[in-house]
Amino acid sequence: MLTRELLDQMGYSVLGPLVSLKEAMLAVGETDLECAVLDVNLGGETVFPLAKVLSDRRIPSSFSPATKRCDRAELASRPVLQKPIAPGELEAVIRSMVKPAEQLLDATAT
Repeated sequence: MLTRELLDQMGYSVLGPLVSLKEAMLAVGETDLECAVLDVNLGGETVFPLAKVLSDRRIPSSFSPATKRCDRAELASRPVLQKPIAPGELEAVIRSMVKPAEQLLDATAT
């Protein structure tokens, strides 16, 4: 909930929080996303299958593990936000995953 509040305050549209892997998988299948912030433990299940789906769809994601020590290889290739998540750190990670509108326009202009 805190992550959602922070993202709302930053002006982002937020889907969630989603509290189970099943709910998250359904939502991702029905929604166009620019990026995702994933808690590693989602309702007692790891979120890595969802991260794979996002990766296959080329949707950037970051992880927020419950502990500072998590040895999963999936964490090595994505930004990791340690809890409690600092607002400035969250904003920096989101900006690294989502291109500003000006860059999108520049990238498509010919």
